[in-house]
Amino acid sequence: MPTKLSYYNPKYCLGKDMCCSRKYNGFGFIWTGKQFLSLNYKPFVTPITLPVSYPIQGEFWLDDSLSKVSKIVTKDIPNEEDWKKIKLIVYNIFPEFLIPVEYLTIYKHITMPVFRPYTYSETLKILNETFPLEIREKFSIIIPEFFPFCNKKDSLKNIQFNALLLTQGIREKKWEGYVIQNLDSYYEDSPIHGRTKNTLKIKPNSESDCVVLGYEPGLGRNLNKIGSLICAKEWSDEVLSFPNGKESFIKECVTFNVSGLTDEERELSSKDKMRYFKVGQRINFTFKYLSDNAVPQNCNLLREI
Repeated sequence: MPTKLSYYNPKYCLGKDMCCSRKYNGFGFIWTGKQFLSLNYKPFVTPITLPVSYPIQGEFWLDDSLSKVSKIVTKDIPNEEDWKKIKLIVYNIFPEFLIPVEYLTIYKHITMPVFRPYTYSETLKILNETFPLEIREKFSIIIPEFFPFCNKKDSLKNIQFNALLLTQGIREKKWEGYVIQNLDSYYEDSPIHGRTKNTLKIKPNSESDCVVLGYEPGLGRNLNKIGSLICAKEWSDEVLSFPNGKESFIKECVTFNVSGLTDEERELSSKDKMRYFKVGQRINFTFKYLSDNAVPQNCNLLREI
């Protein structure tokens, strides 16, 4: 299984040379050398390919909107015009021995040795050599760019200060977050290593509460289940911060979707009613930032209240 990232903890960075790059909020894929699979090894039906014969890990991406991209990539009959909007975030060489054999390509032209452990620094070099600029432009490929985050001699205080600067930048840019990577580390598959402490994700969140109005039907693996909760929030003369840096008092009721449900929470009754939530129920949620219309963005369930 693919590497599972740990949430940022400054102690994980101590004594390491760490770099960071933008975290993209996309739909994960594995390119086997001949087709795209989900991270659960289920084939995608796509009108696109990658010009490489060895396994690659990445994400289908569209404006950091997981709901937008999932509606495109999970269709049984792909819409070619919609697929033209998709970017391919390519960020790792995937160990071919982790892919079910029926999905592997038969190599006609071996472009690199059979998988061996590569440091992430070596991986980035291979990816950039494999996908030069003209290929990236042709196939809408993005390879993450890394810049220094901390070094082996940095104190815990310095690391925390660097993280604070990152979170401020995330809010200003409306990004999903950052990935903090130990460039000297090797690929870690989750069943063996658990969540890696060499690849971290840092995402600033705000918290609030809202009222459940209903649900949005799920797609793909969540077909016939709850995709997300439809919720309402009334801002009552509260001081809100907006992406443009301004703060203002506002009193307004807005509606939005809250994701982050467990498989159990997504279950519906035989009458297509929610099993674990009720209309009118209050829940807590996290969100990344507010739109200019005071609508919370990238919302996830936190806990019931």
